[in-house]
Amino acid sequence: MGSMFKSPKQPAALDVSGVASQANAQNTSNANQQAAYNRVNQTDAFGNTLNYSQSGTDANGNPIFSATQGMGDVGKQYAGGLAQLGQRYFDMAGQGLPDSQGAFDQAYNYATANLEPRFARAQNEQENKLRNQGFDPSSEAFRNAGNDLALQQNEARNNLVSSLQNQMFNQGLASRQQQISELQPGLQFGNAAMSGSFVNPSNVNVNNVDIAGLSQ
Repeated sequence: MGSMFKSPKQPAALDVSGVASQANAQNTSNANQQAAYNRVNQTDAFGNTLNYSQSGTDANGNPIFSATQGMGDVGKQYAGGLAQLGQRYFDMAGQGLPDSQGAFDQAYNYATANLEPRFARAQNEQENKLRNQGFDPSSEAFRNAGNDLALQQNEARNNLVSSLQNQMFNQGLASRQQQISELQPGLQFGNAAMSGSFVNPSNVNVNNVDIAGLSQ
């Protein structure tokens, strides 16, 4: 009596070359899907865009993508005035620095305008006083009194000029820094509006398929 069960057939040998080819094809497909999933088109708050598109294929037939950034309406409007604003900024940064000599001249002119009339009156009053006291204008005592007054007035003039020079220099520097600082927020806003602010999305991972394991 024959056996009710047939002997199982031996499975065919693993086609290593075929499995490797299938694995390479699947893994390439997975890599292309992963790349496509992670190329997310974006539009930021200023209307700037970041778009991906397939621009061709490589020698192996894999897709080649290109990324294109577009400027939004806010950035376009700002770009029109950026050149003028930037030029103003750099003009101020390179010119108009207050200098010590300029501050000295300004302080001296101010001191002269305020002190010289008072000094002239003081000299006239002293000369009249000395004459009334009987001093000869050509005498040494008369000249010494005039020299002493001139030295006192010159010292007062120098003290006032030195004090005013520092004050005017600092005022000029503060005014210039204020003008430059007023331009900075506009430049910063414009750079943000034109450069785009895009996020880094979470990566999507597509794992390779174990073709060899499944075949076995």
